[in-house]
Amino acid sequence: MMTASVCVSSGSPVKTPSPQSIIKDLILLGMGPNGEYPYLMSVVDERLLVYKAVKYPQVQREGELTLQVHFVKQHHGVMLRVKKTSVKPTTEEGTDKEETETIPFKALLRPFNDISGNSGVFLCGDFPHWLVLGRRGALHAHPMYIDGAVKCFATFNNQNCPKGFLYFNSEGELRISVLPSQFVYDHYWPIKKVPLKVTPHFIGYLPESKVYAVVLSEPFTVKAIPKVVNEEVESMDYVERDKRFPYPTDEKFYLKLYQPDSWEPLPKCNLKCDDYEHVSCMKVVQLRSQEAVSGMKNFIAVSTCDTKTDEVSSKGKVIVLDIIDVVPDPDQPQTRRKIKVVGNKEFKSPVTAVDAVDGHLIGCVSQKIYIWQFKDQELTPIAFIDTDLYIHSLSVLKNFIFIADVSTNVKLLRFKSELKTLSVISQDPFSTNVYSVGFAVDGDQLGFIATDGQSNIAIYCHQPEIPESYGGKRLLRRCDLNSGVMINCLFRVRCQPSLTEAASKDPKWATLEKRQTTYFATIDGGIGYILPIPEREYRRFNMLQTKMVQ
Repeated sequence: MMTASVCVSSGSPVKTPSPQSIIKDLILLGMGPNGEYPYLMSVVDERLLVYKAVKYPQVQREGELTLQVHFVKQHHGVMLRVKKTSVKPTTEEGTDKEETETIPFKALLRPFNDISGNSGVFLCGDFPHWLVLGRRGALHAHPMYIDGAVKCFATFNNQNCPKGFLYFNSEGELRISVLPSQFVYDHYWPIKKVPLKVTPHFIGYLPESKVYAVVLSEPFTVKAIPKVVNEEVESMDYVERDKRFPYPTDEKFYLKLYQPDSWEPLPKCNLKCDDYEHVSCMKVVQLRSQEAVSGMKNFIAVSTCDTKTDEVSSKGKVIVLDIIDVVPDPDQPQTRRKIKVVGNKEFKSPVTAVDAVDGHLIGCVSQKIYIWQFKDQELTPIAFIDTDLYIHSLSVLKNFIFIADVSTNVKLLRFKSELKTLSVISQDPFSTNVYSVGFAVDGDQLGFIATDGQSNIAIYCHQPEIPESYGGKRLLRRCDLNSGVMINCLFRVRCQPSLTEAASKDPKWATLEKRQTTYFATIDGGIGYILPIPEREYRRFNMLQTKMVQ
């Protein structure tokens, strides 16, 4: 370690840092595919400073030599914090005196080259990170919290571990590892692209079978026009045209199972839909079943709707699928799983969304919402409610159901399983063009998220004790923000502290596990997340915003 000093590349004045600042590591290296981008990195106290060297031509004064470069500070998003533990040493009088002992922070910058084709710097310490500079020239930091703190790091190239690395964790264990070569690290998150060669629409994971269920579609040529013979019978009118006639195309939907490690489709594990039948929703739902010891079992719920001509009314289906184990073929051990249809119910209206609530299946059939009990491979309706308009999106959390229709508003429903009743408890009185709905969970507090066609994100709350809610009949808007892009999908993931944070036994990390992150996907291919922050951080940001506006 050494005391901080100042290195100036030009005659401009630079503010001298505090004499208490300690430089714990310093490195200057060339990053990028060919090492053509000079970077200066340093760990000062609990901060990581990254500077990029750029050309800066300037006029040299007589008798003075100046370096024709400037170092520009780079944003990386890596936060290094000092852990503090409160100890109570005993004095000579026998009384306890509280004292804060600071655990020294150790961090080392270790450059690496050609680890699975990547080059950069690895940051050791309690918060290990990979700093990678890709071909696009942008610096990306990827955390590695899977094994806690990292004491030391080095590259390792061996016949059994080609282009790998080794490190010691906080327990003093030596790890010999490799980076997955199929991932691309030149992004904000490591990305692995799977060439499906078709269009994916929905995806779900079944933990019991350890497979992914994916709904796909591919175009096909339409050479038949459906028409109505009478009220119930339909027929196909095949039209023959000239060879140069451009026939219209439609999407052919089907469901496939994929292995999570290699992303290879399982043979003989697909479900094809009929022509003109589109899948509107697919989810992995947990329903009550007597086959499981716990009384709950995961199934695949699929909702469909027909897209035919204007003369033919659209119909829909609700299909419940199960993954069963069968005797595999001798030459194909992957054929030990098979898709079995355990429930199939048809409707005279399109089914737009499905989910599970309290062990029952819920679905939106046009403007109606049905709740079915799944028993003996039959879907028996136990509750329903009629809303105003066509419902296209719903989200379920415990016995709360948050729905959105095509042009009016959002509503909050509640299902009482003991009484088998479904009722509306609150709604938004203002009309919005909602795209998707979801929940924001922060411990014992619950919020409701809705996105619209103007790229806005609105967060509601249900507070019957406030007079503005009219006894809880109105949802109150607590947050409005504009994302700049249209959001069409929302899903939740529970927050989880890293191994280093969990080992500290701090009470704030226990409350973190009760919080959930709401991820969203946009129509232009972006992914983001919404995370609630504590009240103290909110007030600090609010004060900062007030000062900036003034």
